[in-house]
Amino acid sequence: MSSKSSPIAVKVLEKEYRIACATGQESALRASVDLLNQRIVEVREGGNAIGSDRVTIMAALNMANDYLETKETNESKSEHITNKLRSLNDRLEEAIRTSQQLEL
Repeated sequence: MSSKSSPIAVKVLEKEYRIACATGQESALRASVDLLNQRIVEVREGGNAIGSDRVTIMAALNMANDYLETKETNESKSEHITNKLRSLNDRLEEAIRTSQQLEL
């Protein structure tokens, strides 16, 4: 099953780009562009980068770093939850075994 795509006009740093976008994903693309533009403004206002290419790269790197930190945090939480569930399952199985032994 292939999804259709159509070009969507977006602006990054006041420059228009036409980007192929899968049908139904237009709002996600626009939200991504809005976030990128917001980060570009933050980098620009921070004064740490000069030139539109450098500002854009710095904003993209900041976003990539945020993504990786969030991914790592989520993986850590997932691992913690998995360990807790295993522990609870082990305790439940032990309680069932103990209950079965008492019935005998």
